[in-house]
Amino acid sequence: LEASCARLQFQVAEPPAGWDLTQHGSFVAMTTAGQLEERKQLAFLVTAGGMLWLHDVDDNVGISLLQVPKATTGVTAMTCSYPWLLLGVSASLHAVKIDLAGAMTTVGEMKLDGHIQSLRLLHEACGVAA
Repeated sequence: LEASCARLQFQVAEPPAGWDLTQHGSFVAMTTAGQLEERKQLAFLVTAGGMLWLHDVDDNVGISLLQVPKATTGVTAMTCSYPWLLLGVSASLHAVKIDLAGAMTTVGEMKLDGHIQSLRLLHEACGVAA
């Protein structure tokens, strides 16, 4: 295990300009996507209030800061199979399609019978919510 952990790399990512922890809150979920067009790795971070931050991991720069439609409170989980982003919002799944220019389109919403704690999207048509 120590040998595996020794290969891990971490870097500090500065929050977006104008980020206010008291207004936006802290991040509650993160997911990544790799091998995209000219960008190799992206990180998607979201707050409980639905503020989504797209971050270019390779260049260590923020790309955009967006408000997820219909997800202004209760975001607990998120997963991505770019360009699809799936969010757990209390007891609902919210699917959005996102592009690198910062445009976000709501694709669908599904009510479940319990609070969502964890999500896994295997590809755009298959996933698991717990």
